[in-house]
Amino acid sequence: MNPRPQTAGTAGIIAGVLLAVLLILFMSSGMSPEAMSDPGKMMAYAGQNASRWRSMSFLGILTTVAAVFYFPGLAARLRDRTPSRATGVLYFGILGIGGHGLGAALQWAGDPLVAGATDKVAAGQAWLALNAVHAGLETFGSLGTGLVMLLAGWAAMNSKAFGPGVAWVGLVGGIVTLGSLLRPPGPLFLLSFLLSIIFLIWSGLELRKAK
Repeated sequence: MNPRPQTAGTAGIIAGVLLAVLLILFMSSGMSPEAMSDPGKMMAYAGQNASRWRSMSFLGILTTVAAVFYFPGLAARLRDRTPSRATGVLYFGILGIGGHGLGAALQWAGDPLVAGATDKVAAGQAWLALNAVHAGLETFGSLGTGLVMLLAGWAAMNSKAFGPGVAWVGLVGGIVTLGSLLRPPGPLFLLSFLLSIIFLIWSGLELRKAK
């Protein structure tokens, strides 16, 4: 079953706005993408800013909820002329939001507990393990969403299901997101985040215009 295009479009816009708020919270936190690979800095930040840390992860969970209604609508819009790529959009989308959703839930529930532990030596070891699992989930999620944008942009360009702007943002965003997986967190990671926000909101607006 597919949601109404207007429902899917609204969900995409909501997901994009939530990601934008998440990006603003991250950028204003004083943290950098490079620091995400430093367990000492991350554990200290999560312990000192537990409320903000939980808020950021909860926004990630809400984004996943919205995306559940968005991806089927996006795939349905592409299905008539590009059925194979639409299938990829749907299932890679499910896998992607699964990875990101589990990563956000792990961050929300697990990170503050470890960061607030009284035994700092044991907490440091636990954080390394937790961070490794989180990195794997987020990498898997980014792989899925990167493939979604790439396939959706490619399909939109061929089928004219979306305007050329959405198609190009999808293509470039997919390439940047997949490329960011091959490098440590840095500017490419932030660019992929920004392009994902633009793609979600722009494609959501076009879905809402569907008759």
